[in-house]
Amino acid sequence: MASQQQQETVSRILRGDFSVNQKIDSKIIRIFTSSTFTDTEAERNALMEKVYPRLKIHCQKAGFEFQVVDMRWGIKDVSTDDHSVVDICMKQIEQSRQVSVGPYFVALLGQKYGYRPLPVQIDAEEFDTLLANIADDQEDDRLLLKEWYLQDTNAIPPVYLLQPISSKFPHYVNNQDKELQDQARQSWWTTYNRLGVLLRDLADQLSITQDSKRKYFISVTETEIHQAIFQGSGENNHQCLCFKRTISDLDDMLTSGNKRAELYTDVVSSTQQVDARAQTLLTNLRESKLPDKLPSSNILHHTVELNQNSRIDQTIHKDYIDIFCDDYYQKLVDLIDSSIMDYHHNRKIVHDPLMLEILQHIHFCRDKCRTFHGRTTLLAQIEGYLTKKESSLSPYVVYGQSGSGKTSFMAKLAFESGRWLDCASAVVVIRFIGITPTSSNLRTLLHSICSQVDRAYGYSTRSVPKHLQELIDYFTTVTVCRGTDSKPLIMCLDSLDQLSPENGALLLGWLPQTCSNGFKLITSTLPDDQYPCYKKLTSFTPSHHMLEIPTLTNSDAKTVLQNWLQFSHRTINPSQQQLIDQALAQCSLPLYVTLVSHQAEQWHSFTPMEELKLDYTIDQVIQHYFQQLEQKYGKIYVSHCLAYITASKNGLTEFEIEDLLSCDDQVLDEIFQYWTPPIRRLPPLIWARLRESLGDYLVERAADGTQVFAWYHRQFSAAATRRYLLTTPDTPSSSSLQSFIRTSFVHYFSDVWYDGKDYTDSKGTTTLLDRRITAQPLILTETSVQNGQTIYNLRKLSELPFHLTRLKQLHQLKVDILFNFNWIYHKISATSFHHVLDDYMDALSVFPHDMEINLIYKTMRLSSTALLDSAAHLPFQLLARLSSLDTSQHGDNQLTHLQQLLQDANSKSINCMRPSSPCLTPPGGALIQTVIGHTRRIKVITSTTDGKLLITADNDKTAKIWDSQHLRLLNKISGLGALIRIIPACHDEYFVAPCIDKVQIWHIESCQCIKEFPLKWSYAAAICSNDDSKLMFMDNDNDHIILWDIKERKQLVRFCYTSCWQLKDNHRGLIGSYNDIVIIHGLTDQGLHIQCINMNTNQVILNIDEGKVDVQNSWITSCGQLILPLQRNIVKIYDLTTGQHMQDIQGSLLREFTGEKKHLMGFIDAKNLWTCTQGKIALWNLTSSTSTPLLELQNADIPNCLHLVKKENLGDQNTNPSYVIATAKGNCICLWKCQANDGLDLNTNSNQSVVSFNPTQIIAYSPDQPNPCIISYEAEKQLCTVWDINQQPLFIMQKMKNKLFNQGFMFIDQSRALIRNHVIDLPTGSSLFQLQCDRINTDCVGKNSKIIDGNKLAILSQDATAMIIISLMDGNVVTTIPFPGNSPCHKVIYSENGQVVITLIGSDIIACNTTNGKLVAKTKFSAQLDHICLDYGGRYVAIFSYHGEINKDGSSNSLVHLWDLTKQQISTHQLNYTLRAGGLALTHQYIIGSDNGGDISLWSTDDGRLIQQLHGHHHDLYKIIINHHEDRMLTMSEYDYDGIIRLWDLSALTQLAAFLPDWRIERSNIALIDHGQKIIITLDGINQFIVVQYHSAAVDENQITTAFDDDITNSSPKIIDISQLQLSKDASQQPQVQAVGDHHQAQAAAKPDKRSKKKKRNITRSCILS
Repeated sequence: MASQQQQETVSRILRGDFSVNQKIDSKIIRIFTSSTFTDTEAERNALMEKVYPRLKIHCQKAGFEFQVVDMRWGIKDVSTDDHSVVDICMKQIEQSRQVSVGPYFVALLGQKYGYRPLPVQIDAEEFDTLLANIADDQEDDRLLLKEWYLQDTNAIPPVYLLQPISSKFPHYVNNQDKELQDQARQSWWTTYNRLGVLLRDLADQLSITQDSKRKYFISVTETEIHQAIFQGSGENNHQCLCFKRTISDLDDMLTSGNKRAELYTDVVSSTQQVDARAQTLLTNLRESKLPDKLPSSNILHHTVELNQNSRIDQTIHKDYIDIFCDDYYQKLVDLIDSSIMDYHHNRKIVHDPLMLEILQHIHFCRDKCRTFHGRTTLLAQIEGYLTKKESSLSPYVVYGQSGSGKTSFMAKLAFESGRWLDCASAVVVIRFIGITPTSSNLRTLLHSICSQVDRAYGYSTRSVPKHLQELIDYFTTVTVCRGTDSKPLIMCLDSLDQLSPENGALLLGWLPQTCSNGFKLITSTLPDDQYPCYKKLTSFTPSHHMLEIPTLTNSDAKTVLQNWLQFSHRTINPSQQQLIDQALAQCSLPLYVTLVSHQAEQWHSFTPMEELKLDYTIDQVIQHYFQQLEQKYGKIYVSHCLAYITASKNGLTEFEIEDLLSCDDQVLDEIFQYWTPPIRRLPPLIWARLRESLGDYLVERAADGTQVFAWYHRQFSAAATRRYLLTTPDTPSSSSLQSFIRTSFVHYFSDVWYDGKDYTDSKGTTTLLDRRITAQPLILTETSVQNGQTIYNLRKLSELPFHLTRLKQLHQLKVDILFNFNWIYHKISATSFHHVLDDYMDALSVFPHDMEINLIYKTMRLSSTALLDSAAHLPFQLLARLSSLDTSQHGDNQLTHLQQLLQDANSKSINCMRPSSPCLTPPGGALIQTVIGHTRRIKVITSTTDGKLLITADNDKTAKIWDSQHLRLLNKISGLGALIRIIPACHDEYFVAPCIDKVQIWHIESCQCIKEFPLKWSYAAAICSNDDSKLMFMDNDNDHIILWDIKERKQLVRFCYTSCWQLKDNHRGLIGSYNDIVIIHGLTDQGLHIQCINMNTNQVILNIDEGKVDVQNSWITSCGQLILPLQRNIVKIYDLTTGQHMQDIQGSLLREFTGEKKHLMGFIDAKNLWTCTQGKIALWNLTSSTSTPLLELQNADIPNCLHLVKKENLGDQNTNPSYVIATAKGNCICLWKCQANDGLDLNTNSNQSVVSFNPTQIIAYSPDQPNPCIISYEAEKQLCTVWDINQQPLFIMQKMKNKLFNQGFMFIDQSRALIRNHVIDLPTGSSLFQLQCDRINTDCVGKNSKIIDGNKLAILSQDATAMIIISLMDGNVVTTIPFPGNSPCHKVIYSENGQVVITLIGSDIIACNTTNGKLVAKTKFSAQLDHICLDYGGRYVAIFSYHGEINKDGSSNSLVHLWDLTKQQISTHQLNYTLRAGGLALTHQYIIGSDNGGDISLWSTDDGRLIQQLHGHHHDLYKIIINHHEDRMLTMSEYDYDGIIRLWDLSALTQLAAFLPDWRIERSNIALIDHGQKIIITLDGINQFIVVQYHSAAVDENQITTAFDDDITNSSPKIIDISQLQLSKDASQQPQVQAVGDHHQAQAAAKPDKRSKKKKRNITRSCILS
């Protein structure tokens, strides 16, 4: 039942049900300590010094914050001027009860009943009865009461209020004159005693209930106990403790007249006798009431003997104090641990970060609605919008000036939306942007919204992307489409202007511009020009969907005021009402009305009018309020306290405020002017009083995993910033205060003050004093109760870099944050890589020219995909990108911090992969930035003519508009046709989108399609070359050309061209126009025909007949030149003004850019075009027919589309034109520089690998040995090389042809190789013997064969009818395994150890043992076989088939037939989803397969049951590799989507580490070696192989050495010239080997194989065979 209730609660929260009553739990243990004032001072001081610090650490390790509230500690006097102590204590107890996860109240009771306060307010009727009971001869008593209690008729019902002490004794609050203050205090205590006795005597005469009488008699301590324990059901009383102390010799001390005994009992001041009534009340409390309410185990008793000493002393009574502290600590720890276990056991709802985020906004919404009034007409408009049934309509925009009540209005409409729709299942998503850290940032905002909507509609959140651009796509295409007519989705986004501007958030490119019946969107913003979001909203929102929130009418403002007062049970008198009416006539903004209402709540009917003042602006009211606080509590204290809150990044926790103030000696000097507390720390009461006065202006919000205090409205934050943190003529000291405040933050979160802070007293003596502040480690605990996960200090991770940057403390910022490996690694782990990147961006905004910061920032940007996956990628990414860095060339700018970061990356003990050499794209190179731009392959990329915007479009008919400098998404367009290209028009105000069957005109800023025309032919529309506001297209009747004015939106010309065009064509289109000339092309049976027709004269100016013209890349210049690229290496240029042929550019010059595969081209201007062929980008001058190389891309970076943007168009005033190249690769957008030098010279020569080569194949031999051999083959040079693990060549075989290597060569071991039928001794280069078998094809010994145990060869016979086993010790045939019926087999599959071979003969599957030469098993299989694999030892054969049942989602289940060769049994199991061929593997324990989502499933080979799913990949697996011991697994996913390579422990079924290369790795380019400890790969574009080694966190940091530090020798390798070997079939002929020289000579002597260029390209791929 509980589970069902929780599920229902979760469902209601996800739907945005505002009636859900779910508390927001914070991870806080908050203890309110109740005690009497003087007699428990020793115990309270001991707890503060000895126990609370230990409890803080204990809770911190569990990820919780420990707070203690002791309102008696650290203060000199129990009374306060305004008598607010009792009320504050009651609120603190209630807050502790609400906030604390575990114990929340501890009472310390001695033999003193304690301070009994005067009632602060008395009901008027009751007070009048008290006065009436005073005898006539006691007029002084009556006058005394009437003097100190004044009637307040503003209260409902009226009450008498106890007046502030300073109203009668002004010097009570005079901190400047101690003598006068002491006199005032003495006078007050005399008055207090007299009033107390009088009221208690009079109360005895009243006929009222005992509860009503209690306020006259009971002490503060009993009041607190009553509030915490006696009220309510008592269900939480087990979380309360009581410590009773008995002084055994107290009665003897009283009898002997020891005056010190009065400290520990109650004495009547007038008689100096024990107060019997107080003692009776105490006894009743201690011995009767508490035992009735608390479990006996929660009441602890201690006894101590004073022995005539003056007081309990921590030294004299050490044994007692130690026992008391130990008992206190242990009892609290027991309760805390039990509570934390319950917390984690029940963490279903409020401990889910998404649930917490939603609840924050639900609670905020309810609070705003509580006092909402009016606006009925405006709300009716929103109701009409939400209930409107239209398939397509725009969002609704609410706007108004700050303080106009937009947020309250948004809260009210969200609150009412469910009722308006009359749909219980409706989902309401409300976000008040800026009230939580998650809602302040675009990425986290969208992620939380998408996650809420998916869960509300029953979808998994695993599909919600992490990358911002993918997230925007998901939000706009998936999330907003979840809503239906029966379950509509209402989304309310308040205060768009409060979004952080990063990633172009305020430009609203991420915001849907179209709604539907099932989805409605309402937003709000300020209308200020400084926020671009308002201008953007107006560009696509019709005026009838723009709703301005006006100021309140005078009557509405008065109603709001009356509602506030009524809610508070208050009213005001006519004179006060008149004052308010005058103020509301000046300003009636809702926020102003709220502020005035708060002030009016504090007014009493007896307050003199001259003391009442109302300012007429919001800022003036707030500033006056701050001034009042400063006057009441002290200017230094208030200014510093509010400055800390305002300067913080996300707000401050209560104990952070107390800690910071406790280290602020300016504040403490102001508070402790005349006395010194036992510990130099801020007394909790001091902060509690200010917090009480701040009221609702300071709110608690969730941030960094806890609750923090922050301003409730931006106007308060702005006013506090101006008053305390900015330098103005009125506040010249604010700048120094800001520096002081931020420095305090840095010291606090850096743990500088944890062991104490120096204090210099008035005499000049400096002492280190422990302030008892909370420790600030980076990691709170490595293993928590919470799933054994690491618990991080999120507050430190958030606040410390923020303040260091604003202090401009560059050195500490670099050392502690930006180049601190531990910090970076743990912050990525604790939060997100985006937060780390934000730190670098923040630092660059202050230090834009710092070379190190720029370099590490660019490195992080390049590594973003990997680091978003996991922090474990950090070492690999840093070392692979930066380890070639040469810092010696930078002089004073030596990159010392970066060097230290790299050293740490190479030595820290974490589970990670480390490369043998740099192998990733370094920063400072040609690549500027990469973003995932679309969810599908990008089809078009272009820019506006000014180069400021990029426009991209994908195959999903979606276009996006980007800021071309930073690749920030500005807009998204849906509804495009089957796009061919995009053409900017009308000076970049519009773009034209010619599609296959239509042409569309789009307005760029509003993203609205303003016009659409149907087309019969593709390429039948173009922009006029000399006027980009004119669109020309062929209409559908196929005989007219329309000239359309885009700006004026009207037709200009309709031209019939059929009189000129007489051809019978199959397809026609437009190239473009110039002035009145239109260029038409048509495809006939004879080829392509082009006509240039003058529309005015209807004459043909030019006829062109060419076989093949690249029409798509043809171009008309602004000066009237027609440029036609032909597909026979010619570019023809014609002059349209004369109709003459001008020039041909032909021959080998153009071979680079015409007729080649992977060829792209485009025009820049009349004189220049660009080309991209096989990744080589060049700029061509058509006048001189010369080309200039711009950039050469690696194979993996060759784009599917490309565009050049002139840098001068981006503000670069360089005299020589230079370009930024925008490419689209798959679904990614890349920006490239044409010149790579960035001032950051990465000298790659110093750390390059020993040798470079261009391999076509790599073989890892003895992969489970620590130092296996690697074999590479370079087809063009005909070189086969044997390497050691350190990339040192051991043997080189020259002139080995490609066919010989692929078919006639096998590597046997480190000293032998098989070449055709000869076994070659590699050290000597001689043939040892020949294979003595005539049934094999000696030219194909490398095909269908396997080395067994290093001494035998298993090979298929030449006629494929038998398996032959040959000894590699002497070449003789060991055995022959004939296939049944001498039938030839069509497929051979070997186990990894070679001992079992599977052959397919027709429908028969045969298993043979190559060791003993026997047939193991045979079976028939009639179903289609899709994939077959064996485990390493060859015990199991898995046969996969995809022909199971069809699932609801359209996928088919997979069948696996598991053939146990040992038991001769076949079992069939149905798997739950469609497997991918690249993601299949088999071990003796598991059948391993992955689905299209990247999940890896492991089924038991015993019974086919699912054992476990491994999560990590997000797309199809490309390959699975299992090592020989079957305890390690390597997995790869598709490079275009994920590309991450992951290493798994198959024993523990956990991921060990992962890394992400920059290039695609082919399936055969990777091997797992050295017992799964190392991975060897070749990367396209890197002329070397890379060894990546796994490092375990279990290894001691001090013992870590590099993975590749074996002794490297430069001895020359043995050179073998294959052409000199006489590889005859005669075994008696032993050829001799000619040594050619060292490796470099061998490289020089190697001659490329003579073959065509096309054939060469076909073999330049790289691969690894294991």
